[in-house]
Amino acid sequence: MDLEECINKRRSIRNFQSKAVEKEKILKLIESAQMAPSWKNSQVSRFFVISSEKVRKEIANCLASFNQENTKNAPVIIVSTVVRNISGFEKDGSYSTHLKDGFQYFDNGLQVQNLCLEAYNLGLGTLIMGIYDEEKIRSLLNIPKDQEIVAVIGVGYPNIEPKMPKRLEVDEVVKFFIEKLGYDASTDEAIEKSLARFENRRWQETLEPVYVVEQNNVCIDVVLPENEIDTLAGITAVSRQNQKTYHLETSVAGTEQKHIGHTSFARRFLTVSTPLEIGYYDLTLVVAGHSYHSVLAVAPEKCYTNEALENSRLWGYALQLYSLKSRR
Repeated sequence: MDLEECINKRRSIRNFQSKAVEKEKILKLIESAQMAPSWKNSQVSRFFVISSEKVRKEIANCLASFNQENTKNAPVIIVSTVVRNISGFEKDGSYSTHLKDGFQYFDNGLQVQNLCLEAYNLGLGTLIMGIYDEEKIRSLLNIPKDQEIVAVIGVGYPNIEPKMPKRLEVDEVVKFFIEKLGYDASTDEAIEKSLARFENRRWQETLEPVYVVEQNNVCIDVVLPENEIDTLAGITAVSRQNQKTYHLETSVAGTEQKHIGHTSFARRFLTVSTPLEIGYYDLTLVVAGHSYHSVLAVAPEKCYTNEALENSRLWGYALQLYSLKSRR
């Protein structure tokens, strides 16, 4: 079985067969865990393997009730620990990083991930658990005081094939820092992909950070998942000049659609018919019980006139931006 298949198909198993797990497979799990990287090759993780039915039941009683049910047929329980104050520490006992004692848990996570991937490779399933009675488990297994219990892992042959929970799209969790204004411009293909990513980001923001509009042509665009676009409950604008609240009356001037990943988005262009004075407004949109916020800058038709400069500091960036579009 190749690595990509293990990564993509491994699942947390919450229903096991009672079939015994061969000892050589358990040893292979630990061997694979040991192949993970660790701080200065410190290899601080330790594994306590419980296959005795009597002890396994005692350990199960130390788990949260829902995990007792999830692992009731699991023939093996593995308790992972770390030897304290080595990974992420200097020889004098001081912290090496801002994570303080946190790096040792990172090391353990790397090893447990290897263990879980190897389990899938061998036809086994695993369930990593983090809620347990630490003192009782320490006493039952006689775990040394210089070791910290990190995770309890149920191991066995799966009795179910769970579906993969929804994962975030890659573009939602990654941020590239590249040379030219945040875009990879090394080739035509790279430029095209960079622009596509930029456009996709625009489709995943419900409101623009700022809307600068002419007083006689107030139009805003709203982006929502297509199945939510019709649940838009209302838009309010609160004047920063006098704190007056306006409940905006809108009409749909147009709609665009775009499919990104597993989600279809709709952009709705709304024309505002409610009269608004020149100035700044705090904009709030309510949809499906959630609130989204932006700033609305209502500008005069001719930004170079004295009207735009009334009340001194009122305009700021709006004046600068809108002066580019002003009519003579």
